[in-house]
Amino acid sequence: MVLDTFENLLQGPIPESICEIAALRYLNLGRNGFNGRIPNCIDQLTELKTFIIRDNFMEAISSLFSLFRNSSPFFIGLSSSGVTVETDQSLFHFSFLPEYLGLRSCNLRGKIPAFISNLTQLAFLDLANNNLTGTIPSWLFQLPKLSFLDLSHNNLQGVVPPSLQLHLNLLFPMLKLASNNLQGPIPLLPKNVDILNLSQNNFSTLRFNSELPCQLNNVLLKNVDLSNNSLSGKVTSSLGNCKSLISLNLASNNLSGSLPIELAFAENLSSLRVDDNHFHGPFPNFIHHLKNLEILNLGNNQFEGKIPSSIGELWNLRILVLKSNSFYNLIPTEITHLQELQFMDFSNYQFTGPIPKNLGGLKTIIHQPKKGFLLGYMVELIYIGIELEMMSKGMEHELDFVFSYHTGIDLSSNYLEGKIPSEMGLLQGLYMLNLSHNRFSGEILVKSPRVSAT
Repeated sequence: MVLDTFENLLQGPIPESICEIAALRYLNLGRNGFNGRIPNCIDQLTELKTFIIRDNFMEAISSLFSLFRNSSPFFIGLSSSGVTVETDQSLFHFSFLPEYLGLRSCNLRGKIPAFISNLTQLAFLDLANNNLTGTIPSWLFQLPKLSFLDLSHNNLQGVVPPSLQLHLNLLFPMLKLASNNLQGPIPLLPKNVDILNLSQNNFSTLRFNSELPCQLNNVLLKNVDLSNNSLSGKVTSSLGNCKSLISLNLASNNLSGSLPIELAFAENLSSLRVDDNHFHGPFPNFIHHLKNLEILNLGNNQFEGKIPSSIGELWNLRILVLKSNSFYNLIPTEITHLQELQFMDFSNYQFTGPIPKNLGGLKTIIHQPKKGFLLGYMVELIYIGIELEMMSKGMEHELDFVFSYHTGIDLSSNYLEGKIPSEMGLLQGLYMLNLSHNRFSGEILVKSPRVSAT
């Protein structure tokens, strides 16, 4: 028996009459407006195999084990339901063996619950957005079927176990430990992982094995996010082994040296972020080989010299951020070849000369987009988004999610001169334009929505 009301506008308490459906095996009440308590009689549904109540407005406390005293569901989804979940170890019973356990935003406190070590069938575990403390126990990576683990946005601390292991029981094996207080070296990567997010911690050392496990057991490493840590030293050339890599984010660390030319072999790379580090040297020459690149952010580093004309060969580029480096000379006219470009930031350089003409080549921002799509990478239930800083009316805005209508050009704080090209007036889809702190002369003929040309 199936009862599925997922993603409707139902409100009020969950009726206890549900418990009268003795043969109920699948119950999905997710993404509604239910409130109140979970009926205690749920434990009478002895045939229940799937219980989903995620994304509601429930209240009070529910004992995880009391809900399923007389059943053994394999799929339990309580994430963001509003319920505070208790996991009293003394009430645990060994028939409780779910394969999917979603307890995101369930007000869990204390250490990672020890009962999880007994869940030998568990493939998916989401404990994100709670108040978990202490260290990550090594037994967590000894679960024989675990393929998806999300512990992000907690208060976990200490050193991560030196070797991590995931398995192949889900389509997209994923490990997310972001936004904790973890420290020490980056652990050896799991052999089976599609998405890796260790951002916003205090990791200090890149301790990769000599060859990253980019393609083992038919699993392809696609997303690596190590941003907002305390990583120092140089970037390992072994990243070039990851031909399947779609997104690499090393932003906001203390990395230095030059980017390894072996990254040219990561031919599927769509997003490369290394902003807010100490990289130096000329514009990385290997980048023109990355024909699938859509997002490139080299901002706030120490790159120098000229921006090569080959930048105009990145036909798919949508976001280009090169601000606050030591590039000089003219803005390359080949920029106008990037028909998909929707945002470029060349602020705080030493650029001289005029703004390139023929900006009508920037076709994405000629017309106001009717509707925008979200930039990023969608994997099953998890979205890997793109972040962007945009200056508008003298205020800096941080965008956690970037849509196609977030368009902009920032050429501020350079030595640009001459007249502002009349082609700027063609860019009717432009959300933000900042030409301030330059040496322009003549009339401002720009009609774009948000313009600063001080």
